[in-house]
Amino acid sequence: MRGGDWNAPNPEMDKVDASVKEIAKKLRRASSEEQGELRKELKAALEKGFDLRQQARRDRIEEMEKRVEHIKSVLDERASQRDEIIQRHFDEITGQGAESK
Repeated sequence: MRGGDWNAPNPEMDKVDASVKEIAKKLRRASSEEQGELRKELKAALEKGFDLRQQARRDRIEEMEKRVEHIKSVLDERASQRDEIIQRHFDEITGQGAESK
C-alpha cells in the first residue's frame, strides 16, 4: 500500500490519474473516428485506477486489523496482570513501593 500513511504519495496511482486526464482531454478534441479507441483507453485507465484504489483500501483495512489485534493482545495482557498493576500503582501513590524493597 502506502507504508501505513493513507495520504502518502502513490506514483502508480498518480500516473493512472494523469493518464485519465490526458485521455479525457484528447477525447474531447477527437474526431468521431478517433473517439472509439480513446473511449476504450479511458475505460481501461479508469478500471486500473479503481482497482488500485480498491487494493489500497484493502491494504489499509488489513493494516488496521493488525493494529486492532495488537491492541487487543495488550489489553488481554494487562487484564491478566490486573492485580499486579493495581498494586504497583497503589504502592507508588502511597510511597510504599520504595519502603517494601
